[in-house]
Amino acid sequence: MIQKMKSFTYTLPKTTEIIQNENILTIKTKLGELKLKFNNKLKNLKNIKITENENFKYLEINKIFGKKQYIQTYKQILENNIQGITTGFIKKIQLSGIGYKANIKNKILKLKVGFNHPIKKQIPEKIKIKILKNNTILIFGINKNEVNTYAALLKDIQQIEPYKGKGIKDENQIIKLKEGKKK
Repeated sequence: MIQKMKSFTYTLPKTTEIIQNENILTIKTKLGELKLKFNNKLKNLKNIKITENENFKYLEINKIFGKKQYIQTYKQILENNIQGITTGFIKKIQLSGIGYKANIKNKILKLKVGFNHPIKKQIPEKIKIKILKNNTILIFGINKNEVNTYAALLKDIQQIEPYKGKGIKDENQIIKLKEGKKK
């Protein structure tokens, strides 16, 4: 069943450059460039208007036809990409444990997390990493999926140990510790 979705408008900074081809929407800002390829399951995608005023650009999408779930999915993807291209996504990861440290050298993240050797992970091109206080890693990028994937990759190196709470975790993650042996 094909449904029609009403229009939705996104506000972008004045410096944003928007280019539209047939099924590809390209958005460029000072943070980077994102290309969104829309599927053939959405019809009438040519109703995209770009308007400007003194401070902002407005991206308005009118009357898209397609199944409701496709429209909702592409709307959410577009919202995430617009947020990423304008402000970016930040994820904080914390190393908790005695002697757990992190440092960066030549685009390689070096982690000391309880093994007898340091773990080295290559930092992707589109992601920027900053180390705060030796035990907090700040991951920044314009693509939400890439930031979360890299954070999950780091957390899988040393998962949280349930008795002492040592390991790599999100900054605000709450750990429910188990009770140890009773004598």
